[in-house]
Amino acid sequence: MGIKNKRANGSNECSCCSGISIQTPARTFNRPGLDSISYRVGDHRRFFQTMLSQIQVRPELRRFTSREDSDFSISLLDAWALIADILAFYQERLANESYLRTARERRSALELARLLGYGLSPGVAASAYLAFDLEDAPGSPGTAIIDVGTKVQSTPGQDEKAQIFETIERLEARAEWSAIRPKQAEKRSPGTAGSCLYLKGIANNLKRGDGLLIVEKELELTHNAGGWDFRKVSSVAIDPASDRTIVILDNYIKNIDQPEGNCSVYAMRTRAAIFGHNALKPTDPNEIISEPTTSIDASKSEIHLDSVYSQIVQGSWIVLTTGMGDSFKVEPYWVNAVGEETLAQSGIAAKVTTLGISGKNLSIFCPSETTVHAQSEEIALADTPLQNYIYGNRIKIDRLSKRPVQGQKLAVRGKRARVRINLKALTLTSVKDPKVTREFQPGDELILTEAPAIDPHFGDLTLHLMEDRGFEGQISDVIPWQISYVPAAKSDLEVSEIVELKNAEPTDDGFVELVLAAGLKNIYDRASMVISANLARATHGETTSEVLGSGDAGTMYQCFSLKQLPLTYISSPTASGIASTMRVWVNDMLWEEIPNLFANGLHERIYAIRNGDPAKTIVQFGSRLPTGQENVRATYRRGLGAAGNVKSGQLNILMTRVAGVKGAWNPLPAEGGKDPQTLEDARLSAPLTVLTLDRIVSLQDYEDFARSFGGIVKANATWTWNGTRRGVLLTAAGPSGSEVNPGSSDHDNLLAAMRRYGDPRVPLTIRSGRVCTFKLRACIIPDPNVSTDAIKSAVEAALRNSYSFEAREFGQPVTLGEIISVIQKASGVIAVNVEALYRSDAMQQDLQPILEARMPRPGSDDIQAAEILIIDPSPADLVVIS
Repeated sequence: MGIKNKRANGSNECSCCSGISIQTPARTFNRPGLDSISYRVGDHRRFFQTMLSQIQVRPELRRFTSREDSDFSISLLDAWALIADILAFYQERLANESYLRTARERRSALELARLLGYGLSPGVAASAYLAFDLEDAPGSPGTAIIDVGTKVQSTPGQDEKAQIFETIERLEARAEWSAIRPKQAEKRSPGTAGSCLYLKGIANNLKRGDGLLIVEKELELTHNAGGWDFRKVSSVAIDPASDRTIVILDNYIKNIDQPEGNCSVYAMRTRAAIFGHNALKPTDPNEIISEPTTSIDASKSEIHLDSVYSQIVQGSWIVLTTGMGDSFKVEPYWVNAVGEETLAQSGIAAKVTTLGISGKNLSIFCPSETTVHAQSEEIALADTPLQNYIYGNRIKIDRLSKRPVQGQKLAVRGKRARVRINLKALTLTSVKDPKVTREFQPGDELILTEAPAIDPHFGDLTLHLMEDRGFEGQISDVIPWQISYVPAAKSDLEVSEIVELKNAEPTDDGFVELVLAAGLKNIYDRASMVISANLARATHGETTSEVLGSGDAGTMYQCFSLKQLPLTYISSPTASGIASTMRVWVNDMLWEEIPNLFANGLHERIYAIRNGDPAKTIVQFGSRLPTGQENVRATYRRGLGAAGNVKSGQLNILMTRVAGVKGAWNPLPAEGGKDPQTLEDARLSAPLTVLTLDRIVSLQDYEDFARSFGGIVKANATWTWNGTRRGVLLTAAGPSGSEVNPGSSDHDNLLAAMRRYGDPRVPLTIRSGRVCTFKLRACIIPDPNVSTDAIKSAVEAALRNSYSFEAREFGQPVTLGEIISVIQKASGVIAVNVEALYRSDAMQQDLQPILEARMPRPGSDDIQAAEILIIDPSPADLVVIS
């Protein structure tokens, strides 16, 4: 300290300690709401000065007047001041770790939470539906039993690790259920086909200009009464995949009323003329003849062709045509007899084919202007493909040898239906902002997002459409001819969903109609739609077994640590929302897992699982274990967390070989996987247990209970009205904003738990939160000493941190002032001007002073989930002015 020994005027009093006073323990004050508290009673300087000031106070030290740093005694005080400083520092750290708000170590939060009976969540395993495909080759069994524990592994993406899922339910799979297709075609009368016919086969050798005769069975039997029509081929296309020929005719088919099974189609392979068609009649050269006056003699019921046609046979059809335009006449005739003879007329002699025929109106035909279409060849009609889309809760499929049963889950996948605009432009109004409209021109194709609503009086349509770039709108009063349904594009992405079967009903036309418990979410293109009924639930984690150790009857509360981590926890309808997958045997007897060992008997076969550090799981027994050698063993699954939230179709490697099963896949992304609870999560969740006390009474209880439930990270509760009584609408979201949809384990278990711990008579609806995004554009005046890239990175990081899903709440708005404040605090920013702030789904990219995150209206019967507004994942538009 350099304090020198001085005495004033020979006085015995020493002035070396003047100005030094007792400074410890220092007084501390902490206002409420601090993230850390001050608890140090002193530091090195204060401790040292306090000890120096006590030298003169103590009589035994009065003669000690040295204050030099080199003095051993002063050095000793300096050392103890350092020790006291260190102890005070750690005392302050320990004091901070004693409060949930100020704790910095996860272990501290864990121990504090245990005082409330709350344990930090060890995480939750993701779950998914798996669809199994069976071999359908001749000789394959056609059925297979998928047992519990069947393993399927994911194909990892970039920077991902392979994840293993196991089935948690037994499945009896069938080959015919692997890829069920909806009814693609139906028998349809040619009279309703318009100008298009579908014929079986692709080698029909039809070409443009060929004649086709369509006749009803009645006419074929009587040769006199019954409907018929004759048309010419305009174009031909073949469909090898369906083994059919598509024929476009020169006009609509008329006069056919019978169904497809009562009609026949004949291709007329040969054209001929009537004998004498080219003969010259002797007439007065001065006479003008407007039209031929000679007609075929109908009384003989025969005609003579202009040559020999050996391909025309008895029991076939011919068609006579004459004239053009309005004077065009056509009639079919049945060939009763075929013969050959030599005729001479008007100086022309030839050997010809003579046909004995049955039919009407033969006398209307003149030999010189009549064409004979002959050599009829029957071509079987093919079923007419169904062009419409599939929606609603009914799907007609081919008959199955065994129909799926009520309550069975089905996976539906396919591309969404498309429509094309015809002739006239349509203007759509945005479903998100009625002020925004967009016009689409004829030829534009749009995706159908909802089934068209048909006006019962006028037949006009109300359409909900979406373009490929994401704009979604609606339009009313659309005349049906203004749109046409078109096949899905090759570039269209497939969508999928899981539905529940209510019933499978056979139909009168030999098909099966699947009746779903609820309507389809998507509108599907019929040709691309596939249904799988071989579905089983699976969860993340691989089963393993291990010997925990040996029991010792002399030790109470014996503990064992698991060697293979992490222990899998799955979603469950409990207060915590999770349940372990562990089963423990002692001397081959199964013991029971309980939440904690408090208030349990000494001889009960129970154990509890303690999850402290995420890398350590302890199994603790309540009663004394029987002494034995390696007699304590466990079976459990390992693996959980967000890594299990794999994408749709990513679970595709069948690890457990099952006879007759060729593969597996997940129709929907795996969901519900959550990492072990972090310190920040624990700060929010731990107090919730004493707010609800495992019971739900008030509206706030619904929200608090959901937030403490495994797999749920954000929740919002509000009152709704269902038309007759008040109910509760709960908006929930999983980790990183993952959806909590009906049918998912998180949704169903949360609903079951809330009904169990709350009033089951209160109407309760759980909806997945809507994650919406916003964009901005800002100009930044930088610090000239900081690089542009560093400033952009700092601003981007600040925005991502402040407007991430974890940092925002349902209904929390985004304000311009808040944006400016966040950017201004970033390193290297001198000033900022925000030029645009808008929601990503808005059509106008202007500057909005406030962006609202929509919330459900209390008491409303319009059930809309709450929104959470976060920054768009694309890079922010930042301009640094140099």
